[in-house]
Amino acid sequence: MHAHCGGRYTTFDSRSWDAGHDPFDGGGALGYVTGVMTLVSDGLAHFETGGMVVEYRPTAGATPLCA
Repeated sequence: MHAHCGGRYTTFDSRSWDAGHDPFDGGGALGYVTGVMTLVSDGLAHFETGGMVVEYRPTAGATPLCA
């Protein structure tokens, strides 16, 4: 996963997703985080990396750009 700006937003399954927070230290994790994204249901995706699971929910629109 590309975790630029903390990884709050991502694109998966041709949709935009929001974790509701920056799971990767508030924007310090620039670059890629190795893990597995799983579509749990139509409204929930899990990203698992190093024993950590981040829940993502679909957004209504496109993911915003970082500042």
